[in-house]
Amino acid sequence: MILSIHIPKTSGLSIRNLLKQHYGAGFVLAGGIPADVPAMARCIHGHFAAASLMARFPTARLITWVRDPVDRVISSYYHGPGESNGAHPDGGAERFQGLPLLEFAALPQQRNEMTRCFGRMRPSDFAFIGIVERPDRSLARLRTFLGGGLAPWADAGSESEPLTPRYAVDSGTRAAIAGLNHPDIEWYRECVERDDRAPANSPSLSPWAGSWREATGT
Repeated sequence: MILSIHIPKTSGLSIRNLLKQHYGAGFVLAGGIPADVPAMARCIHGHFAAASLMARFPTARLITWVRDPVDRVISSYYHGPGESNGAHPDGGAERFQGLPLLEFAALPQQRNEMTRCFGRMRPSDFAFIGIVERPDRSLARLRTFLGGGLAPWADAGSESEPLTPRYAVDSGTRAAIAGLNHPDIEWYRECVERDDRAPANSPSLSPWAGSWREATGT
């Protein structure tokens, strides 16, 4: 079983489409802990806390994609659910639901969304971690991990481009957002450092650490 954790604003629709094409009837989309998982299920993808499904599927392998936490927060501000006009920062939009960007970034639900979702899990506990800023390298690694058969980005549907240009936000604002997301910044930095050290054809950032109990010591 593959458990694919989707952190918001990390090319989730593209990854979902690629995994759905790859696994077919064995793909399950979950917005949390699914009440029923079909016997044929081979991959569960969606927004859920790592511990919630690892406790249920202790031998499953975890995969995810990560993105620069500052850009992820800014993307949520301008393109998240409920935005007033979806305008890009370059277009002059400065508010989301009446809040300036930094006030939005300071909301508890917007801070450290990655580490809140992953809990005690570290990058070494994942069988595969893709980096949104390195789409081609990461997709090739995912293809190797899955044993081939994965479609190219161009076949991923409405989000065929896995990464939008970096937001034109001033350095002071970026630094302030980074300060609000220190745990996520450290987690992301570790992923990038591991990716830098790994061979280009390596299927993952590290060998799978084993079962949930082995990985957490519980």
